[in-house]
Amino acid sequence: MNSCKLLVYYPEDFRIFSGTLLSDKPSKIKLQNADADELMPSLAAKLKWFEGANSKYAFVELSGGEDGVFAVELKSEIGTENDDSHFIEYREHFEIVKADAARINDYKYITDKVNNRYRSTLATQIKKIITDETLTNQYLFKLLLQIDAKMEELLDSLKKDDEIEGLRETKMLSFGGGGLSFLYQGSDISTGDIIYIQSMPKNGAGINFAAICKVFNVINTGEKQICEAGYEYLDESTKETIIHYIFQKDREQLKRKRN
Repeated sequence: MNSCKLLVYYPEDFRIFSGTLLSDKPSKIKLQNADADELMPSLAAKLKWFEGANSKYAFVELSGGEDGVFAVELKSEIGTENDDSHFIEYREHFEIVKADAARINDYKYITDKVNNRYRSTLATQIKKIITDETLTNQYLFKLLLQIDAKMEELLDSLKKDDEIEGLRETKMLSFGGGGLSFLYQGSDISTGDIIYIQSMPKNGAGINFAAICKVFNVINTGEKQICEAGYEYLDESTKETIIHYIFQKDREQLKRKRN
């Protein structure tokens, strides 16, 4: 039996369900901690699995659900993904703007500047070790993160250079080492668009980074669109920080389940 993941898109949210393929072809799956009622309000669902060393995906429609077992109907052709990096649900807010092609070098410069700034901050160093500490030390580190976040917020308010016009705040739904998904207000975004993003959570949680991305899928939800995008410009060190953060969050989730 082969493991799989079901990515479920809702009008204002996103969920990832882990499961197992019960057939050679994706015609039947068993999902963990999912029932039909949770899947009914969804706009779309994408199934991801491996065939040998290849990462496959297809948009699907599910039926059934007894004991977590669902019948799968393919709603798209089966595709192969070049990027099979791990990703998580992530609901922090971040800023986004569609990139002007004439200013792409400016966006690259600011991306590098933001990432270089946050790479060596106190918050970044704490987040790398916090899950390995005792609960008491974790509490103290979280207080330091909040203090550091307030100081960064104050510094940001004093810095007016290299500002990017047109940034708007929106909600990220998931992200990983290869890209992210997010909500977008309006209909003026489409597959192939280049965007600049910067994630700078104000509460000390989450992760600070900037990137230039390319949209590869848009799901229409009415007033808002759910967009999937891959990184087009992001240095390896920042990508490694993102991957470390993602696996750290997975470890935290496993600890909560054990407790």
